[in-house]
Amino acid sequence: MQFFKTLVQESELEGEYDWDAQQQGLVLSGFSYGYCVTQLLGGFLAEKYGGKWVYGLCSGASAALGMLSPLIAGSSYYLVVALRAIQGALQGCCVPALYTIIARWIPKQEKATLFAFMMAGNNTFFFFLRMCQRYELYFL
Repeated sequence: MQFFKTLVQESELEGEYDWDAQQQGLVLSGFSYGYCVTQLLGGFLAEKYGGKWVYGLCSGASAALGMLSPLIAGSSYYLVVALRAIQGALQGCCVPALYTIIARWIPKQEKATLFAFMMAGNNTFFFFLRMCQRYELYFL
């Protein structure tokens, strides 16, 4: 229980922007709102234009927008929420595009093994990420 108290206390540090908890929550959830909306669109675009193009363009555009985040955060809170929603919409197209790439490029005999490694790797990454976050908050 002490571990969770420490995380909460360390996460309540003063930030650079004067955003209350509700505004911070909206900034963080803006990504999810955009992400949920474009899953079907991403699959359609990947089938029509090819998964590598959709994946490459959407992830590249999302990364470019991510680099603009500090500039936009200093100007307007509402623009940050919109930026996060656009990033989510772009990233929402990436997952179906990735599955399209795998369906077309990976041999049938290797698909089950690849998916098992993908899912296990994803969960393992987030497990270790959560364990390391405590120290990240401490050193930042």
